[in-house]
Amino acid sequence: MSSSTKWKDLNVLVTGGASFIGSHLVYRLLELGSNITVVDNLSSGELANLS
Repeated sequence: MSSSTKWKDLNVLVTGGASFIGSHLVYRLLELGSNITVVDNLSSGELANLS
């Protein structure tokens, strides 16, 4: 199983997903076909990072 198919249709929770690093992780997981849920209190992240 390749790493790209490993993440397809997988439900993933990303905490801190609105931060710089978290938003890039979310973007990559979406490219791989994952279903993403982001939890972030926006203390250091920005909502604009999730657009």
